[in-house]
Amino acid sequence: GYFGELVAGISAGRDLPAEAVTALFDRGPLSADEALAANLVDQVAYPDEFEARLDAELGDDLRRQSLLDYGRRIARRRAGGDRIAVLFAQGTIVRGRSGVDSWTGETYLGSDDLADELEDLADDDGVKAVVLRVDSPGGSALASDLILRRVELLAREKPVVVSMSDVAASGGYYIAARANEIVAEAGTLTGSIGVVAGKFGTERFQRELLGATHDPLQRGAFAGLYSGLRPFDETERALMQSRLDATYERFLGHVAEGREMSRETVAAVAEGRVWTGSDALAVGLVDRLGGLDEAVAAAREAAGLEAGEGTIELLPETPGFFQWLTAPSRPRLSADWRALLARLATPRAPFELELPAALARLARPF
Repeated sequence: GYFGELVAGISAGRDLPAEAVTALFDRGPLSADEALAANLVDQVAYPDEFEARLDAELGDDLRRQSLLDYGRRIARRRAGGDRIAVLFAQGTIVRGRSGVDSWTGETYLGSDDLADELEDLADDDGVKAVVLRVDSPGGSALASDLILRRVELLAREKPVVVSMSDVAASGGYYIAARANEIVAEAGTLTGSIGVVAGKFGTERFQRELLGATHDPLQRGAFAGLYSGLRPFDETERALMQSRLDATYERFLGHVAEGREMSRETVAAVAEGRVWTGSDALAVGLVDRLGGLDEAVAAAREAAGLEAGEGTIELLPETPGFFQWLTAPSRPRLSADWRALLARLATPRAPFELELPAALARLARPF
């Protein structure tokens, strides 16, 4: 499991017996000095002391560069030459645009933004391969499906390698299923092939505690299907179950075709089960273990490029201060307000089927 992978990684990296590493978990959290005594770190130092050590050990070979300068250098290289695009897909998957909830700090991965990036990469002849770095616990089934379609179309034009970060589960796995290759970390949480939907019935709460009553006007047998006032009745529950079943079968089909597995084999590892990267490799849900470097190397090889050939382009780009300052004047709304306005402007059901982000999030170690 995940704990075993963590212990094994620390044991190998720090040359410590696995039993000693396991015992340290019962002592934590450790101070810096305690970590040094336990051989978890090599030195306790201030930043200037760390830089002095680098100068002493590397001398003229040491080159410092700020992240801002590095980003600018990458941007300058976009003008020409073969490139490997590394596209980061992080957050709960939602319809519309990406953003960050200003209250909770939760990151949202918008299907519109990611689909646009994938489409642009398909049309860019200078991009020879794409690494899609996925760090998502899932989210909207519809949004995931829209992204998957763009991944599928891109994979027809050039190699697409998915690199799984901490978690690529449920919708996070869904959008990866059609890639040419999937690379996961040993401790990645992935799989969770399933779908969930539900609602709260708040009528009694509102009436008895808030004194609020409702007099809905509706037409149609299922006009109140998504009402947040009452639970599903038996007929509505059966309808919702049929929709869940259809979405689940679609999920199984995409995985079966993308992974070249039989539907029965996929079903045996589905039903919402969460797998570590190592376990996912054993059951055929990923192709190999490794980090982002491994995925980039795989993409470069699939594109027919030699080792070290082709520059790395990091996406999505963050606008610089000058770009922000000179952009056309317009209201700058928070992600929360943009999401709310988009919901109000788009005719849609009050809630969608979800590829269970919440369930995958509960399975995370942190």
